[in-house]
Amino acid sequence: MTGNSKKQKEQQVVREKDCEQQENRENQRNTIKHKLRSRQQQDKLEKSYTEYKENGGKSFWQVIGNAGFLTGN
Repeated sequence: MTGNSKKQKEQQVVREKDCEQQENRENQRNTIKHKLRSRQQQDKLEKSYTEYKENGGKSFWQVIGNAGFLTGN
C-alpha cells in the first residue's frame, strides 16, 4: 500500500466514524422527542381523566351543556 492510498483509507475510516456518530446523535434526538411526545400525551390523558372524575363521570361538554351555556337556558 502506498503512502497516499494509506492516507485515503484512514480518511475513509474517519468519515465513516463521523457518519456513524452523526446517526447515533440523530437517533438519540428522535428517541428523546418520542419520549417527550409520549409523556405529553400521557399527561393530557391523565388530566382529561381527572377532570372526568371530578365532574362526576361526565365529560367537559356534558357539564357545559347541563349548565345551559350551549343551549341558552
